[in-house]
Amino acid sequence: MENAMEIENTVREEEFNSFFSSINFDSGEELSDDDSIYTAYRNHNSKRRIPLPPQEPPQITEQKFVDFEKYVRENCKNKIKILDRRTFHQIEKPIIIAFNHFDEKCYYHTDKLDRLYHLALEYEGQIEFIVADIWDKELFYPHTNPLRFYCRFVAPEDENIKVFAIDQQKRVYEHFDDYDSREILRELCENLLSGKLFKTQAMVEPRNDSLVKICVHSQFKQMVLESSKDILLILGRGDYRPDDEYHLKYEPNYEQIARDFENSNVEIVYMDCDKNFVDFKYNLNCYQTIIFIPHRDKENFMTYARGRDTESLCEFIKLNIQPQSESWRKSELAKCHYKPLTLPKDIDIITRDNLKQYLDENYPQSIRVLERQTFSREKTSSIIYFLNFQKNGIHYYEDTFRKIHYVASTITGFWLYYYIADLQDIDIIYPPWYKQYIDYNDLKQTSMQVYAKDRQNFFYKADDFKTPAQLFYYSFDLNTDWHFHSLPGYICHNSTELLQLCVSQYLKEMIKESQTNIFLTIYSNYTHLNGLNEIAAEVKQTTCDVDLFIMDAKYNSVPLEYRPPPNHTYPVYFFIPKRKKAENTRRYVKVGASKEDILEFIRTQVRMNS
Repeated sequence: MENAMEIENTVREEEFNSFFSSINFDSGEELSDDDSIYTAYRNHNSKRRIPLPPQEPPQITEQKFVDFEKYVRENCKNKIKILDRRTFHQIEKPIIIAFNHFDEKCYYHTDKLDRLYHLALEYEGQIEFIVADIWDKELFYPHTNPLRFYCRFVAPEDENIKVFAIDQQKRVYEHFDDYDSREILRELCENLLSGKLFKTQAMVEPRNDSLVKICVHSQFKQMVLESSKDILLILGRGDYRPDDEYHLKYEPNYEQIARDFENSNVEIVYMDCDKNFVDFKYNLNCYQTIIFIPHRDKENFMTYARGRDTESLCEFIKLNIQPQSESWRKSELAKCHYKPLTLPKDIDIITRDNLKQYLDENYPQSIRVLERQTFSREKTSSIIYFLNFQKNGIHYYEDTFRKIHYVASTITGFWLYYYIADLQDIDIIYPPWYKQYIDYNDLKQTSMQVYAKDRQNFFYKADDFKTPAQLFYYSFDLNTDWHFHSLPGYICHNSTELLQLCVSQYLKEMIKESQTNIFLTIYSNYTHLNGLNEIAAEVKQTTCDVDLFIMDAKYNSVPLEYRPPPNHTYPVYFFIPKRKKAENTRRYVKVGASKEDILEFIRTQVRMNS
C-alpha cells in the first residue's frame, strides 16, 4: 500500500512539474509564495502567483455504483425488505416505508439503508421495514407520472429519504421531517405503535346555529365514509367559526351554501386538520382544501380547484349532483391523470411529415420535432434523439418516445427541451466545415444516436438511456453544468508568445474574435506538447499570420467537432482560417505525426486560405 502511494505521489509531482513548465513563466518574473491565485487575478497590481495544478473533472466510475438489491440482501440480512407491489397490501404489521434514488444512486444513500437496518433490529417483529426506489412512490399516487417526485432543485445524490408510516388499519402518515436521524425515526416508530400519529379531537357538540357539521377523525368513518349523503368536506385549520371576518372575506360562506342545499342530498362537513389526522389520499396540500365525496362511490372524490367565492363553489356542487355527474367527474379526473405517450395503431395515420402536428395536438409541452430553421437559434440546453426513420419507420421508436415523454412532460421548458429528428439531419449539430467528416454510409446502419447541448452551446454524445430515471439524472447534470468543465480563464494570461493557452470557457469566443489564422492543438497528455515550441518558432519565422493555441482535453470540455474521430486519440490538430472559419476549418489527425507532417499541414492550409 505504501509503495502504491509513493508511486501515486511521484506521478502527481511529475504532472505538476509538467503543468508548471507548460505554463512557462518568464524567468525574470518574481513569484510569490502566496498561493492565493484568485486574489492575484482580482488585483492587477499584485505579483504573479504560481497556479495550482487543477483538479480533474468529475468522472462517473463503476466504483460509485452500488447494486441496491445486492446491498440490501448482503448488508441488511433480510431485516429490511425491498418493496414488492404484489404482496405489499397483504402485510398485516405496521409498516415504515422509505423511498429514495436507490436504483441508480444507491452508492450515495447506503447510510440511510444502514440507519433503517439498525431500526429494524430494534423493532423486529413489531414493524415491517420496506425500502423502494423513488420511482415507486407512485404506489401512493395512482395515475401520476413517477417523475413528479424527482426534485428539480436538489441533486439526487443529496436527497433524503421520503418516509411513510402505515398502521394496521392501512392509514397512511407522511413523515415530513428533513432530519431523519435514527432518534427522529425511532420517535416515528414509537408514535406509529402507540397510535399517536393518527390524532383525533374529542367529539364536538353540534352547534344549534349552524348547518355545517363538525367532524373529528374518530367519527370520520361514520360521518363521511358510511354516510348515505354526498359530502362537501372542508379541511381547514383551527375551529370552525362561521362569523369570523377573515373567513367571510376570503372564503366561501359555508352557512349560506348549507342553506342553499339543505333540501338536497348534500351535507357540508368541516374538520380541523391541526387536531385531526387526515387520510393521506385526500392530498391535503393547502388550507382550506375542499373535496366533494359522492355517496355512491366514496373513492371517486374530487378536489375543488376554482375561485374561493360562494357562487363558484355552489356551481361546483351543482355539477357534482347533476344527472350526468358521474361521467362528468370521470372525465374531469381523467384530465388530471398522467397520459403515457402512444402512437395511433393505424400506421398510416402518423407519418414523418405529420409527426410534429400529432405531438403538438396530443402531447403539448413535451417532445419537440427538430426544425432546422429555428434550432440553431435556440439558446436553451437540449437533448436530441436522432432516429433512423428511413430504415425503421416511426412506430419502431414508440417505446423511445414514451420514455422521453416521461421526462419531457415534467421539465420541458423548465430546464431544457427534448427533440427528435431524422438521423439524416445530424449535420445540424455541427458547423458547416465538419460535414465532410460525417460518414453517412455508417449512419444508415445506425438505429439511434443521442446528443446533448449545454448552456455553453457545447454538444456531447450520450448513450441511449435505459430508463426514464436515467434520462432525468442526465438532464439534471446537464442543467447544472456537471458535464462542462474548464480551467480558469486567468491562466491564459500566462501564455508565452509562441504557444498560447486556451480554455474551453473561452474557446469559441477566441475562435470567433481572432483576426489571424489559428493552429489549435488539443491534447490529453503533456508529452503531446513535445516539439510544439519548435514548430511554433518555425511558423513565426515563415509567417506571422498564424497564432498557435493549445488546450488540455483532460481539464477542459471539448466541443464535439473538436474531438478525435472514432478509433483515434489525442492529440488532434485544427487549422482555423481568419476568413470563412465556418466553412474552411480543417482537422488533422495522424498517429505519431512528425514535426514536418504538422508543418506541411499548416503551410498547405495557409496557401489554400491566402
